[in-house]
Amino acid sequence: MRTAFIHGETGRYEAARFELVTLFTQRHPDEVSAELAMLLLRDKYARDGLLAHWTEADVAHFVAQTAPREALLRSNWAALPEFVHHWLDFLAEEDLLTGDPLDALHQTVDAAAQQYLAGMADPSEWGTEKFWRTAMIERGIDETDVDAVAEFATLVENGEADVDEELAERLDGDGETEEEALWLPPVQLSGEEPHPEIAADAPIIQQVAAAVRWAESSGDPSEADELVEALGDTTTADLVLEWCERTGLLRMSDERIVPTLIAAPMLEEPGLLWTRLWQRFVLIEDAFREQLEDVDEDALPEIVQTLLSVLYTATEPVPVDALIDFAAEALELEDSEALDPVVRTIVTQWIAMDAVHVADEDEQSLEMRPAGQWAARESLRAFGFRVPTVDELGTAPAELIALLFAESPPQTQRALSEQWIAHRGARQAAADLAGVLGRVDEPGVRLAALAILEYAGEEGVAAARGLVEDECCGAAVRVWLQAAAGLEATRAGDEFAVTLDGMAATLEGGLEEFIADFSGQPTEDQLSLINEMAKAETSSATTLLHALGEYHPDEKVAAAASAALS
Repeated sequence: MRTAFIHGETGRYEAARFELVTLFTQRHPDEVSAELAMLLLRDKYARDGLLAHWTEADVAHFVAQTAPREALLRSNWAALPEFVHHWLDFLAEEDLLTGDPLDALHQTVDAAAQQYLAGMADPSEWGTEKFWRTAMIERGIDETDVDAVAEFATLVENGEADVDEELAERLDGDGETEEEALWLPPVQLSGEEPHPEIAADAPIIQQVAAAVRWAESSGDPSEADELVEALGDTTTADLVLEWCERTGLLRMSDERIVPTLIAAPMLEEPGLLWTRLWQRFVLIEDAFREQLEDVDEDALPEIVQTLLSVLYTATEPVPVDALIDFAAEALELEDSEALDPVVRTIVTQWIAMDAVHVADEDEQSLEMRPAGQWAARESLRAFGFRVPTVDELGTAPAELIALLFAESPPQTQRALSEQWIAHRGARQAAADLAGVLGRVDEPGVRLAALAILEYAGEEGVAAARGLVEDECCGAAVRVWLQAAAGLEATRAGDEFAVTLDGMAATLEGGLEEFIADFSGQPTEDQLSLINEMAKAETSSATTLLHALGEYHPDEKVAAAASAALS
């Protein structure tokens, strides 16, 4: 069973949630345990996706903030802290709990209990859903009665429901749980945050200074030729003017653009100005509105988010055309041509900030500079992504490390493995990885965990020896032991089982790529391979046969795969 979900994976998460809640309620069959467990798992899934990894901060947040906002306990408010104590003990007993020591987590529950009770007693700390559910319950309205709920809604709309409308409006949408946690692969940042040292020389600072000087001397929008000439073209001039307004350097006064009081001192602080310009970039939508009118006038934040996530995690220069395609995919556009001028305008401004530079003029490929990487990291966090660095993952659970390892380039994989093992200690790291191998029957996780285990040296070999008979991972471990330690451990069928794991990992990465690879072989070879899959009786074989039976373009091959399943 997987307990870490870094890209949503709703189906797998729901299966894990069902299994965890079922196991827990078998031990604690009281009437509120299932409801509270569902709330706790939904909240953790949205916060970081790590269902079994609990820190003191996680516990405090759930008890003192999430529970008062969302838990509707009609009696016995003490049931919530008691439930959390039981939940932590349950995870520890199942050998699933990772994070801070169990004793420290229990102490945190007790410490947060008073704040929890205060929040339960204060409707201003509740979420919108809890507020309205409480209002209906108090008035004897059955939540499952559609007509009664509609009648209540009409009373509310007409101001006849006798509820605190001011509080309801204040709570509207406040603190609602996000759908899922989204992680980006880890990166290694270079040095300290380098804004101040690059800012003074960044072309954007000179452009802003030119706009402020023009505002001081003229500021008449109808007489902007001097500014256009200084900045190169009308598009850039309009963009920089709006950018300056959003940053608080310029304002409108009697149909003229004039400098604000903070304009001159801000120009004397280029590091601060650079940061403010970066933070306000997603707000300059008016400058892009005409370019986006055939797409979506409000699409700028999503385009920026997409470009940043691609450039931030890239390990080699990214062609501008590829960035345009990524943005079109994010917006679900069939034709990326409409985004061409928008993306090129955005990257031109980032180049002017020295956040991005052209790595290859001929191919028009871009890569992040250190200042851009640091700034992009904070922006992506603001967009809601989990954006770890290699250095920050020393205390992360082994399952998360395996998932991130699988998405990282080779140089990052090595640094991630070595630093994580150094922090955990080789013996503990090997034991943690062995636990993942025995618990998570997924090929991508299995192959990644074994690859990381190799960095644990002799401790990794010792941990692997204990898994050679494991039904879930035994075949892969035996092949690994023979390759990594020279032990004659493999048995008939092991190599093929590992081959199937590799194919299933490709399928996890993308159905189209897997089908293309598989169908690229001669038909007879495909049919022979399907016949061997039918004998393998592994989870990977079953997964592959399902995909081939449903999606293979050749009816003969698809039929063979479907028949092999039965």
